[in-house]
Amino acid sequence: MQNPRLTPNQIYEFLDLGYLKIQLQHGVLGKDFAARMFERAREAYSRADLESHHQNRIAHIADEGVDSLPEVKQLHSSPEINGALTSLLGHDFYRYRHSFIHRADQFDQSFHKDSPLPWGTKGGIRSHKLEWTMAFYYPQDTTLALGPTEILPGSQYWNVDRLGSGNTYGEDRLGLDFERENVGSSPDLELRDKHLETQRQSLDEYIEPLRLEVNANSLVLVHFDLFHRGTRMTCGGERYMFKFWYTRTSEPEPASEQTSASYQPKDSRRQPIVKEIGSWMNLPISKSRGERGSDTSPDCLQDASEANRLCGGYLKARRQDESLIDEACSGIESTRRSAVYALAARPSLAKKAIPRLLNSDSFLDQQCAMFLIGECCDIGHSMVANAVDMTRNEEADASRAAIIALGKIKRRQQHPISEDSHNQIVESLFEVLKDSNKDGAHRQLVYLSLLSFAADSHNTLELDQVVGIEEAVSAETNKYARSTGVEVLARAARVTLNASP
Repeated sequence: MQNPRLTPNQIYEFLDLGYLKIQLQHGVLGKDFAARMFERAREAYSRADLESHHQNRIAHIADEGVDSLPEVKQLHSSPEINGALTSLLGHDFYRYRHSFIHRADQFDQSFHKDSPLPWGTKGGIRSHKLEWTMAFYYPQDTTLALGPTEILPGSQYWNVDRLGSGNTYGEDRLGLDFERENVGSSPDLELRDKHLETQRQSLDEYIEPLRLEVNANSLVLVHFDLFHRGTRMTCGGERYMFKFWYTRTSEPEPASEQTSASYQPKDSRRQPIVKEIGSWMNLPISKSRGERGSDTSPDCLQDASEANRLCGGYLKARRQDESLIDEACSGIESTRRSAVYALAARPSLAKKAIPRLLNSDSFLDQQCAMFLIGECCDIGHSMVANAVDMTRNEEADASRAAIIALGKIKRRQQHPISEDSHNQIVESLFEVLKDSNKDGAHRQLVYLSLLSFAADSHNTLELDQVVGIEEAVSAETNKYARSTGVEVLARAARVTLNASP
């Protein structure tokens, strides 16, 4: 059965609102599939509830404990899921081996974005390009009383300041006091709701929360960077949700056929971003009714609203406004963030900003330089060398950003990178794997970057490099790094076989 693809309008809707509901059909999965998934979730929690040690408990409801379920394998063989993920992330997307079964209870979560990779750290700058997607699978009818997932539609491009916030989480959270003061478990429900409303308004006064009421056997594709949370149950039932992560390993391919689109973003402040990402994904141009902010003021990146700053920044980038370079180097977190995202949309401007950011004494500026190197296409050999050097930086977040950039350099280029650059990148990634001072988070990123080298037949890994990866994987102690390394080896073998005469 052919994998049904999403329409251009559906993809635009996902880029705009950050989620898309899919009602899975019984044809492939079977009529009793949702009931079987529900029982698997219930059984997993029954085993977990018997454990006194946290790690033993988690083992039943996360990662290998979830992946071992035959129904999960069956779910991922569904043409509907594969077609939708291929539409968003490309034909060679990778399911990252973190998964989790959530069970609703009487508590409330705060609004948060899942941690950027590596998991649990702040080493990665979230790209506006569609790199990661989550899937939420619901095996039961999910009503308001059962505590559905709540999202802030369209919030995937907007973020909050991290510096000075006291945030030690890998996630980005709205309202850190919610966690510190255990507000989510307070018996005062009005207090909880007041805090949550404050969180919403702190991000944007116009955004409206949405609780995902869905039928059994529903899948919701969610942009990885969308603010979301678990809500409390108000009845005595059971509500489970399976969560999975997926990532892109190659650039969007040219459109294979002529199509049309007529989607309009629900918030005009997102329109410049959605238009830019749609163009990068080779979607047909959606006819526009005009964009808010076309008369953007010079100081728009100092606006109090994240949405307004980003809208203004993207429009400045479209005009090739070089003031974005100064704003990226301003040292003001919110201004720098908006400017860097805007620069990423215009490589010609970004390449002018990168040297200034690299020469800064601030590792945060250097991290932004690495991000821009990874976002640009057709960078020169000198910038490859800059990224290689940064992998040796003692500041963990800067070196991790460099590793991410090296993987993206491989696949962002419109023409194959030179053999010298290819070998320089691979050798530096191997150096990280051998460095005893680098932690599992670094190695997770190395293997994710190496996926870009095994994703196609251009400049693929040499035999001795594959052997080196195999040796490193066999000694790997970090489960996420190991599972991704195994995928690199599988893809390298597949590419080699396909290239054989």
